[in-house]
Amino acid sequence: MTDESERARKFIPEAGPLAILWRHERALRFVLPLLAFAVLGVLGLLPRIWTVGRTPEGRTQRISGLDWLQGRSLGQAARRLETAGKHSDALAAWENAARQNPGDREFVLGMVRCLDRVPDLARLQLPFAADRLLHLSATNRETLRWLAPVLARHAQWKWLGARLTCEAVGAEDDLGTIRSRAQFEEGEFAAFDAELAAFPARLKADAELALISAGRRALQAKGAHEAEAPEKELELAATVPATRPLALRLLLDLAFARRDLWNYERLLAAGGPEIATSLPLQVRYWRLVHGAGQRERAARLVRESGILPANGQDAAALLQVMAEFGLREPAELLGQQLLKQWGNSPSAWVAMGEALVTLEDWEGLRDHAVRLRQIVQFRKELGGHSWFLDGLAEHRLGLDRHAVDGVDDDEGAIGNALRKVFGRSYRTTLAGLAAVLVVCGAAA
Repeated sequence: MTDESERARKFIPEAGPLAILWRHERALRFVLPLLAFAVLGVLGLLPRIWTVGRTPEGRTQRISGLDWLQGRSLGQAARRLETAGKHSDALAAWENAARQNPGDREFVLGMVRCLDRVPDLARLQLPFAADRLLHLSATNRETLRWLAPVLARHAQWKWLGARLTCEAVGAEDDLGTIRSRAQFEEGEFAAFDAELAAFPARLKADAELALISAGRRALQAKGAHEAEAPEKELELAATVPATRPLALRLLLDLAFARRDLWNYERLLAAGGPEIATSLPLQVRYWRLVHGAGQRERAARLVRESGILPANGQDAAALLQVMAEFGLREPAELLGQQLLKQWGNSPSAWVAMGEALVTLEDWEGLRDHAVRLRQIVQFRKELGGHSWFLDGLAEHRLGLDRHAVDGVDDDEGAIGNALRKVFGRSYRTTLAGLAAVLVVCGAAA
């Protein structure tokens, strides 16, 4: 045995096989660190430990390293598809990328760009994508300035009205022009008139806004002489292809306000497919026909229209017309479609309840109220409304129950308080209130 081996044994007297291999096998010195890095890489890629932001509700969003890599890969594929003009495919890729990494603003921005090029999908998805983009941008004003014209192109006036209400916009600001248009489209006519009076420069900046202002002047005119000039302005604009759709719509508004059935029919016939397939304009036409005493014709027009509602608001308007005209079966079918397709909106459930009241379907109204109470996310907003509908239905059916079954603590507390005051159950009290409202309505 050599002196060197003896010294080595004295230096590491308790060395095991692994230490000996580490000392004498150079390959092991490279393999073990690589194995350690591989384990650390797996631990960094698979668990969702990386925070990328928060949801609007305040919930923390976490992703894994693998999610991040997949998101980047899908984002690159979406860019290539977008460059090639395949906007529908690019939209799907951007959506998948945003699903992998919901905190990446670039992915949601790509979704909005593609939705702008796909009008059929933009009608439903664009408001949600715009809200996500604003959230990721911390409601940056420049982001809102970029988004507003995009949503205006797709007539998302409700979204624009809600987002631009609190914006400090000046007379020359593009956001102010879009806000004025949103006010008109959402029926906020007092605010529209007041804002244009405060910022008249907007009329010069936007030809369509000037045309809408002419329509408002014609509607507010106190006589035929005062309405003559703005009405001629609308008729002249109806001969210009660029302004024709809006001018015809404003003339239709004028004819409806005057209950001028002949003029309304003439304008509908002259409007072409865009006007003829507009459900809100057709609903007005049917009401005019019904109001003129042609009830059977109005019901036939509704049954034979074949126009499908584009959104929950249109479906609710059509449902109410069917109920008013006594078209029970079509109304029930449309009501089922309304709740199936737009049931995540409280207004859809309110519209269905109103239609059942108009049809005097009291058993159906009770079932509707029970179904409404079973939806947890609507309990706070529509819980009281559901009990009102229930009370109205029971009153109409001649029922008077003194027990409230299946109510939560808040509703039970309200019922106990009402019983102390009125000496009756919560439902019966609501039934009494409903009866008072019915009597007052009949007297009016």
